[in-house]
Amino acid sequence: DEGASNAIIEAMAFGKPVIAAHSGGNAEFIRDSKDGFTFKPKSHSELAGKITLFLDNPGLATKMGGLARRKAKKYFDAQDMARKYENLYFRLYRDKLKANP
Repeated sequence: DEGASNAIIEAMAFGKPVIAAHSGGNAEFIRDSKDGFTFKPKSHSELAGKITLFLDNPGLATKMGGLARRKAKKYFDAQDMARKYENLYFRLYRDKLKANP
């Protein structure tokens, strides 16, 4: 179990569909059967089945990887997040100056 896996976001940003255990924050990143797959933790047979599905259907992996890439770009773009933090800091600083002239 972990909160939010950077490895999942990084894989998605590179257009790779992700297969991850349905635990921790994984299910928040992966829309099962849309941009990747989740499986029950410790279910080796379920994991193997998901891997086999991609191996047998490379077009599915490509399609889901494209959706994963778009999702990563939309929600986890580093430049966009940096811009948002910068705007927040400027707004807080401006508000502080207004409160204490």
